[in-house]
Order: sequence, then C-alpha cells, then structure tokens
Amino acid sequence: MAKPELSIIMPSYNVASLIPRAIRSVLAQSFRDWELIVVDDGSPDNLHEAVKTFVVKDKRIRLVTKPNGGLSDARNFGLSFAKGTYIHFFDPDDYIYSSGWYDSIFEEIKSSAIAPDVIITGYYVGDETSGQDNRIIHRPLSVPFGGRFGEKCISHVCYAWNKFFRREFLLANNLQYEKGLSHIEDAEFMSRVVKYQPAIKFIHDGEYVYVQRAEQTLSKGFDPKLVDISKRRIGIDVGLVEFFNTGAKHDALVDCLKTSATISITNRLYYYGRHLSPEKRHEILDNIRTMLPARFTSSRRRLMNLIFDSSIYWSIKARQYRLTDFVQRIRLTIHK
Repeated sequence: MAKPELSIIMPSYNVASLIPRAIRSVLAQSFRDWELIVVDDGSPDNLHEAVKTFVVKDKRIRLVTKPNGGLSDARNFGLSFAKGTYIHFFDPDDYIYSSGWYDSIFEEIKSSAIAPDVIITGYYVGDETSGQDNRIIHRPLSVPFGGRFGEKCISHVCYAWNKFFRREFLLANNLQYEKGLSHIEDAEFMSRVVKYQPAIKFIHDGEYVYVQRAEQTLSKGFDPKLVDISKRRIGIDVGLVEFFNTGAKHDALVDCLKTSATISITNRLYYYGRHLSPEKRHEILDNIRTMLPARFTSSRRRLMNLIFDSSIYWSIKARQYRLTDFVQRIRLTIHK
C-alpha cells in the first residue's frame, strides 16, 4: 500500500473481547487514508481470532506479533512498522465517538501554516461497567495552562491517545517510549518530546473516548514502588509546566500538581492496601510525606472533596497518621 497519511498503532494484550469495537470505530471513519497496526503483545487470549476477520476484509489492517514486553515496548514495535505521515497511538479498549474525527484532524493540519509536530486534542471519558457505557463526559482542552486550575490542562498533555505525532519528528529525534515503565509512560514520553521544541497545535474538542472501568478485584494490593513512581511523575509534570510557560501562576500550578499526586497515591494506598497493617501503612505514609508541597493547593470545586483532601494533606504533614486512618475510613465508607 502507498504511504498513508495516518498510522494507527494499537498495542493489544488480553483485549480480545474489546478490540472489535475499537477497530469498528476506525473503519467507520469518513477519513480513509490510514493504516491500522495491531500489535499482539504476547496476548494469552484469542486476540488473533478477534482481529483476523478484520485483517481478511481490509488490507489497511495489519496484525503483528511479539513476545510480551508491556505497553511501551508494544508501541515502539508498532512504530517500527508505521509508514504514515502522522502517528496515533490507540488503546484497544477505547473507541472513537464520531465518524468524522480523523477528517477534522487532517483539515486542521492542512490549514496550518507549519505542519505541526504534535497535535493535542480534547477527549471524552467513558465510565463503563459490564461492557456498557454508563455515561460519557466531555473533556475539552482549555488553554492557557496557568493557575491551580491548569492541572487538567497538564493532564491533557500526559496522555498518548489524544495526540497525533508527526512520524518524521519522532524518528529524527529517536523518540520512543521507555520500555518497562508503567503508570507514567505517557507523561515521561511527552517530557522528552517537548525538549525538542516541537510545533504544537491545540484542538479544543476531540472524539476519542477513553474508557474507564471499575476495578474488579483488590487482590493485586498496593505496591510501595508506586510512591517513587509518583515522585518521578511530579518531576515530569514540573518540567512540562516550565515548557508550557504558565507565567506568574506557575507556582500555584506546581503546588496543585504536588497536592493532587499526594492525595491520589494516599487514596490508592488505603483502597488497595487494606490488607496492610497500620504500621506498614504509616511507614509508606512517611515516604509519601516527602512529596508534599509547602502549602495545600487544589483545583477541586466540590466542598466534600476539598474537606477530605485538606484533611489528608494536613494529617500527613503533621505526621498524625491515625487521623489519616480515620479520614480514609470515612472516605471509603462514603464511596462504597
């Protein structure tokens, strides 16, 4: 096939029941000049059978296989086969909401005076239980990135699936995902992308649906290494704030990001670490405490969330971990 305008890379592992919806949403696009590279990352399920029917019917779809190496490795592997002018990394459990999205993206590209190296769009979040969408929430991209409410803007920067990368830009700068990294691989990748001063185009709306699913089990527990991953993520976010020039409100946004990271990892500790002894949780809280900013700064608007977050922040800051235990018990009871 001739060089397409768009290469869609879909790293896949244990998603045989979900990937047909993702592929069908690509096939439904009015934009036709694409190739879809499905990467079987050593999947243990019947992924091949689920994808094979699409491969047979449409020559633009290709299935490539590799030993399991994780999401980052699968994306890099798919990129090695890509020929498109632009790259879109597509998670196989997500989908595109409308048939005109890719067309609208390339209309924006054609109207740009300079070909953008990176395009960042808004998106939708879909909450899903038992394979059914319960609700879809629009997450438009808003700029500038300043102030404490810029936290959501930075989060837009730190996803892979709401972006289009010019392939030659990635190749020229040897940009690949860090193999073996989890939880923050998208943010880490973007932290290196911006070092090469890319031409970035922001598109307010987007039709990609990122699907969130309720956790099915607590058996995986809490990995203390996540605290160090969160610390690394804070450093990445601060670097991205510097790049996107948040001006006078820079410090407020940095404090907000640090507060959010601290609260998030603490909530995760109490949700997934219920089996841990209080002593072990308090030991982990000592490590989390080093992440705290000097002041509590939040982008939350709901009073109940602010009360919980500020209580958690101050109890950890004062090393009153029994108070942290008490607040978390209330929070978990309310959010059952």
